[in-house]
Amino acid sequence: MKRVRVKICGITRVQDALMAADLGADMVGLIFADSSRQIDEFSAARIVKALPPFVTTVGVFMDQPVDRVRDLVQKSGVDIIQLHGDENIEDYRILGRRLIKRVCVRPNETAKDLARRVRAVRGASVLLDPGAGAGKPFEWAVSACLDRPFILAGGLNPDNVRQAVQITKAAAVDVCSGIESVPGVKDTVKMRQLLQEVR
Repeated sequence: MKRVRVKICGITRVQDALMAADLGADMVGLIFADSSRQIDEFSAARIVKALPPFVTTVGVFMDQPVDRVRDLVQKSGVDIIQLHGDENIEDYRILGRRLIKRVCVRPNETAKDLARRVRAVRGASVLLDPGAGAGKPFEWAVSACLDRPFILAGGLNPDNVRQAVQITKAAAVDVCSGIESVPGVKDTVKMRQLLQEVR
């Protein structure tokens, strides 16, 4: 059985990033889009430089111009670009980074419809999330039959992540608000519990 990867998103502090790495997180997400966890490129660069080389950093963007994304990526040094809005993937390929594209899981969506929209995403990893960082889960069974690896997001926490992975067979999970004490500040105990549940 393949190991499920873990992305801890919404990191705003170096100490939280290092703790996530120490606990075994594979990826750290830095949000450059409008959010209560938004970070600037200089703070992001400090986090990127502090992390060990085996932890992948992901910059999260939402409907931001390509030139602005290029500037933030170059100044911060993030490894991957996550597009969380209605962007056209083709516009961002010129930036020379791997891409993650969010597919919004709609209310009452059928598995067939979701599979069709996921297949339409080419040249990028897929992240399933029902909201723009709203921290709400969706009906996980709708994604269980997808024929490609995907990242699962939306309302995950230490209490439900094991069940979510068992139902969806997700290749990775993306967790933010479910392991926080306040927005942008991670809870070490919750992070540890989450990693233990996934493993």
